Amino acid sequence: SMKQLNFLVASLMLVFVIPTQAQISQGGVPVGQTKSLSLAEVPVKSLSSFDLEAVRAEDEQDEKDGNYPRIGRVRPVNVSPAVFGEWTDLEDGGRLWRAAVKSRDALGLSLQFEEFVLPQGAVLFMYSPDFKHIIGGFTAFNNHESGIFSTQLIPSDEVIIEYFEPESAS
Repeated sequence: SMKQLNFLVASLMLVFVIPTQAQISQGGVPVGQTKSLSLAEVPVKSLSSFDLEAVRAEDEQDEKDGNYPRIGRVRPVNVSPAVFGEWTDLEDGGRLWRAAVKSRDALGLSLQFEEFVLPQGAVLFMYSPDFKHIIGGFTAFNNHESGIFSTQLIPSDEVIIEYFEPESAS
């Protein structure tokens, strides 16, 4: 019916609106890179490997069924400052939280956060371990009432998540 169609269009619009607004970044350089902090101590959350044969079979079936090709697979992972990662107190005030997510042999990783709320003054970056691909900084400007925050694809099988919190932030 028309009503259902309108609802579908509205919900599709939501899906497209949130990520574009969410991805506007302030630029800049991750604090860890500025201060040349080693990544050696940053804990890595490794996702179980994909069965690439199964993935291929699913993709072929999708194609036969006339579905759009999937650009990736969603894997839930529990990474938050409360449960995982490394906190570093900085000499000039504030602190840094870093954690890594790795999916071996992945062509790229895109992260979606739930319950995403950055305090004023805090800055979030994500980058490949070689710093060739850096996205951010993301700030309180990127908070959305849905609590959801999605990133663009980072072309690496490992991504460092870095959160800087100034002393003034709550």
